Amino acid sequence: AVDALARQLRAGYAQALSSTRYSAFGSQATEFIRIAGVLAVLLFGAESLEPGAMIGAIPLLFLLYSPVAELARLLPQLARGRVATAAALEFLQEESAAEEAPRGFSTLEARALEFSYDDSHEVLRGADLQLRAGEWVAITGESGQGKSTLLKLLLGAERPKAGEILRDGAPGTLKGLCALVTQEPIFPERTVRENLLLAKPDASDEELWHALARAALAERIGREQSGLDLDIGEGGKALSGGERERLSLARALLSDAPVLALDEPGVFLDAGHRGRILETLGEEHGRRTLLVVTHESDLLDLADQKLRLDNGKLVGLAPECASSAPEGTP
Repeated sequence: AVDALARQLRAGYAQALSSTRYSAFGSQATEFIRIAGVLAVLLFGAESLEPGAMIGAIPLLFLLYSPVAELARLLPQLARGRVATAAALEFLQEESAAEEAPRGFSTLEARALEFSYDDSHEVLRGADLQLRAGEWVAITGESGQGKSTLLKLLLGAERPKAGEILRDGAPGTLKGLCALVTQEPIFPERTVRENLLLAKPDASDEELWHALARAALAERIGREQSGLDLDIGEGGKALSGGERERLSLARALLSDAPVLALDEPGVFLDAGHRGRILETLGEEHGRRTLLVVTHESDLLDLADQKLRLDNGKLVGLAPECASSAPEGTP
């Protein structure tokens, strides 16, 4: 699910950038042609044409301008088609490779990870982590300590500057094995149904409603006349922030990814939905590996392994320390 959404984000960004470039070029080119045509009539026709004929020739140029403008309008669409085709080919290649890769893992180990976004700001300084399949691992820490960065490294979205990540003893990350839920999930401009089917294309309506119920969102969507066919708009703007997160959780629950990662699941854990979400995560515990970046004490209390990221290193938390986890964001 993470890789599919990342592909959509990259393709969408490339498509928008390419479209903007072509659109800007097209509008400037047509304006240049229009002005050049008028100047050509004035310069070359001044001596050979009568004033009335010259004035009559200018409207004819604007008749030529219309198809040129239409061509310019089509350029962004051609650009989008080119980007979409490239993305589709990349998708097919990755899917073929994914079929050959093992689906699952027994252990994941991070050794002496170091990472910095620039030479002056070192985020991780020799972080170590051991993760066993089926465990619930919770990572906490003050704001800016690098919790989300560590998660990106484990998922293969970033590469460490030093150290290594081993999956079952060989170099490898959780890339392709994880469904990710973030505070700012990615949604195409589609319906609830279409967004959920990204995780499981053959899911029945019953399965979709069940996933929504487990994410404490079925009642909200059920109030809509269109139900699963509710158009959530670009980026999910038809939903509130908490509803977007819960829709992202429902999508992750539908996937068959052996790892469920949650990056600061705070917004959708309000008083009205906290109990149901915690119950759902408890049900997933053992079925999947849970990797949770959080400062919520109840999420820490449920974890098998509680870690605090401090000064670039991971340290274990004693049980009595979990309830006093720091408030903050990644």
